[in-house]
Amino acid sequence: MAAPASLVKRAVALLAGRRLPACVLSREPLVVAAFWEDFVEHKEALLAAVAAAPHALFVFQFGWHKTQADAARIAALANEVSAAHPRLSLLFLANTLAELQALTSLGLSAAHCHQNAFLDERRYPLHRVVPRADAIYVARIAPFKRHELAAQIPALELVGAYTEHDAPHFRKLRALMPLARWRRRVRGPFMSKAMARARVGLCLSAEEGAMFVSAEYLLSGRPVVSTRSLGGREVLFDPDTSLLVEDSASAVAAGVRELAGRQLDPALVRAKVLAKMAPHRERFVDAIQAHFTRVGAPAPARWQRLFLHKLGLRCGLGPVPLFTRSLIPGEATPPGK
Repeated sequence: MAAPASLVKRAVALLAGRRLPACVLSREPLVVAAFWEDFVEHKEALLAAVAAAPHALFVFQFGWHKTQADAARIAALANEVSAAHPRLSLLFLANTLAELQALTSLGLSAAHCHQNAFLDERRYPLHRVVPRADAIYVARIAPFKRHELAAQIPALELVGAYTEHDAPHFRKLRALMPLARWRRRVRGPFMSKAMARARVGLCLSAEEGAMFVSAEYLLSGRPVVSTRSLGGREVLFDPDTSLLVEDSASAVAAGVRELAGRQLDPALVRAKVLAKMAPHRERFVDAIQAHFTRVGAPAPARWQRLFLHKLGLRCGLGPVPLFTRSLIPGEATPPGK
C-alpha cells in the first residue's frame, strides 16, 4: 500500500488535472492502455511515467482508421521507442484484419481486438419503452459524420454537439431537417434509454475509427443501419441485426424502414453483438497472458479487472478507478489496492 504522503500527492495531482491520457490495467507487471494518437502527442511524459517499472507493457488502440502507409509510420516510431526503452513492450490492438496484417507485416506485436469489445455491457441495459422515433443518430455535428444522409427519415433523433467552427454546418443541417429532434448531449447513464426510444441506430460516416456508438446501439437492443466505411465498425455487425446501405438518403431511409419492419427482439440484438465481442476479449486475455508469461509474472487472479469500460480511455471513470488507474506524470504505478 502506498504511503499516506504519496496518496495525498496523487490526489492533489488529480485535482489539478495532471492525469495523462492513459489507463493502468495492471500494476505488477505494469500494463498501460492508451490510444496511439494520444501516445504520440504525449510520448515523453508517458514514457517518463513508466520508465522505472520493469517489464512495462503499453497496449495501444487506434482512434482512426489506419492504412499500410500509416502502419509504416507507426512502426518507425515504435522501433525508435523500443530501441530507447528495451525493457518496454508494445502491443497494438487492431480493429480490422487489414490493420492487423499491416502491423504484423512490419514486425509489430498486434492482436485483432476490436475497441468496441471493451464496452461494459452493464452500462447499456435494455429498456421497455415505446419507440417514438424511426431512427437515432448519436454523432457530433461535423461534416464527416454525413448527417445529411438521414434527411429522408420522417421521425429522426439527433444527439451531438458541435464546435464553433462547425456552427455553419449545423445551421445547414437544421434547415435541411427542420423536424428532426436534436439534443446536444445525453449523459452516459441515460444513453441506452435514449437509444431505445428509436427503432434503429444510424452510422453514416465514410471513414473514422471503430465508432463506439455503433456497438452501443446494439447493446441497447437497437439494430443498425450503416453506410460502408473504413474504420472497422462493421466487424461486430450481424446480418440479422444490421444493414449496410449505399451512400444516399433514399437508401438510408429504406434501410431504416426494412430494419424497423423486422420488429427484432431487443434481447436478440444485444445477444448477437455480445457473441461477436467475446472472441476479441478472449484474444486480449491471451495477449496479456502471453506477456505475463514472458516476464515470469503470475496470471491475474481476476481477469475481468482488465475489462474497464473502454479500457478506461476517453471516458469518465468512477472515483475509485480514477484514483487507482490514472497515470500521473513522474509516477510509475498507482497506489495499491
